[in-house]
Amino acid sequence: MRWAIVALLVSGCVTAKFVQTDPRFRRAQRRGPPQVYLDRLPEQSYRSVGIIEVSGPAGDFNLGTVVRVAREKAAKLGCDLVVDRSIHKTTSSIPGAGPLLAQYGYTPTPAPIYPVYAPPPGRREFICGVFVRP
Repeated sequence: MRWAIVALLVSGCVTAKFVQTDPRFRRAQRRGPPQVYLDRLPEQSYRSVGIIEVSGPAGDFNLGTVVRVAREKAAKLGCDLVVDRSIHKTTSSIPGAGPLLAQYGYTPTPAPIYPVYAPPPGRREFICGVFVRP
């Protein structure tokens, strides 16, 4: 009976996994929690160091929990910010442009066609990044 309860509780957990994409990135200690960007890009330039994959049961997958888990994982890694992956992808379609140009709707002519990334139900992905310091 106890094992059934434990299995039920564990199956309802939301977890995060980090996939490093920049071999230069070394985990560091930060003083505060990372900033989260879901609907807009940061004004300051940043560099992606990896992807945080947040997974859980599709029915209990609320945004507040997902963001909290992603932020906690990014804080342990030492990232400065967490950006929704769908927003980050828009910047990759603009050659040589940083996040600021994408935020203001700049598109090259002709605009390249890239598929919009949509994770499967029960998973959301975030870019774990560090601010580019001059």
